[in-house]
Amino acid sequence: MKKKRIPLIIILLIFLLLIMLIILSTVLKKQDIEDKPQSVSLQTDEKTKEKMTKAVNEETLKKIKGMSEQKRAEYYATQFLKYLQSRDTSNAYKLLNSEFKVNYFNTEESFDSYVKKYIPKEMNIKYSNMERLGNLYVLDVETHDILNVDNPNNFSFYIVIQENDYNDYELSFSVDKPMANSQKQVDSEE
Repeated sequence: MKKKRIPLIIILLIFLLLIMLIILSTVLKKQDIEDKPQSVSLQTDEKTKEKMTKAVNEETLKKIKGMSEQKRAEYYATQFLKYLQSRDTSNAYKLLNSEFKVNYFNTEESFDSYVKKYIPKEMNIKYSNMERLGNLYVLDVETHDILNVDNPNNFSFYIVIQENDYNDYELSFSVDKPMANSQKQVDSEE
């Protein structure tokens, strides 16, 4: 009987030793992962972001190429208005025509002030008409502040888009419409 116990004890010891080795290797692997520099994963993330951005841009370009002129103009205007609503005036300012900037908004700060004063953060947008004048698209846009129906910043205005190529465009808009509508509200209150 002692002879049967010895191999059983040896087998149990070997089994325990294997379990301890597995646990030890698992702990060491976790420690190696935690000790590795994060720059490798950051570089991978940057490469992944670049690939995703490129794929999104290619997909967007493919989508835009399949649109009619009116749908493309509305798409461009919507992108601009989304920037305004989210108060991302830096990206919105980049879309403005350079001559328009010189005439109305010499600095990004002046544009930012205009947007904060006259453009609602949450608005319903309706495109009521589009005309093509040479290489320009002129959209008639109606906006309504969806959070405050009585807001004086409910107005119609024009967005003029010059499309240089698919998803390469610049624009301008009728600056005086929101200001005039806001002034009418002030006059009626007096």
